[in-house]
Amino acid sequence: MRLNKAFLTISAAAIVSAGIFGLTQAASAHVVCNRTGDCWSTHANVQYPSDLGIRTYSDRYANDSYRQQRWGNNSNRTWRGGDHDRDRGAYRGGLWVGF
Repeated sequence: MRLNKAFLTISAAAIVSAGIFGLTQAASAHVVCNRTGDCWSTHANVQYPSDLGIRTYSDRYANDSYRQQRWGNNSNRTWRGGDHDRDRGAYRGGLWVGF
């Protein structure tokens, strides 16, 4: 009986740990902007070409109200959504270019 209880305790700890790890991985998103002001979210640490002048922000900037508060109405940044693989490309002149 003691062995069964120990196994259940270890199993529960493993499940909780996996859940916490999954949550921290999901929260590792970033917002990136190129030098012309195109901004989008990404979930990976992408190596962008240096000529894009990419600047990385925390995932808080993915929230519209937070971004508005920080960047304001007169910002030269344009939020780009889109249905593309955000971790395999970048915006150039307002168009998504995969790489």
